[in-house]
Amino acid sequence: MLRSHNHPDRVSQITGVVTFAAGIAMLALVFSLAYHMFTQPVPGLNLSNPPHGAPPPAASIGVALTSFAEKLLLLALLTLVGSLVASKGVQLLFAAAHGHGPETTVPVTRNGAAAQPAVPTEAAPPEKSAH
Repeated sequence: MLRSHNHPDRVSQITGVVTFAAGIAMLALVFSLAYHMFTQPVPGLNLSNPPHGAPPPAASIGVALTSFAEKLLLLALLTLVGSLVASKGVQLLFAAAHGHGPETTVPVTRNGAAAQPAVPTEAAPPEKSAH
C-alpha cells in the first residue's frame, strides 16, 4: 500500500500520542510517589521515645536510610523510564506528522549505488613466515 506524503499516517500519530501520554503518566506517578514519600515520616524511625525492646536508634537510622535510598533509586529509575517513553512518543508523533518512517541507513558504494551485504567467507589459515 502506497501512502501519499501529504497525508500523515494516523495509526503512527495515535501510537505516538498514546506513547507520549504513557510516559507523562509514568512521570506523574513518580511525582505523586515522591510527594507522598517526602511528606510522610520515615516508617520505623521513632527517635523521641523508643519502646522497650526496640532496636537502638543507630540501627533504626541505618535501616531507615537503606529503605529511603532504595525508594530514591526506584524513583530515579522510574523517572528515567518515563522520560524515555515520553521522548519516544514525541519522536513517533513528529515522524508521523512529517511523513517520515523510522530512519534506516543503507551503506553505499563510491558511485552512490547501494552496497551489497557482505557474504561471510571461510577464513584462510595464517601464512607461516620464515625467520
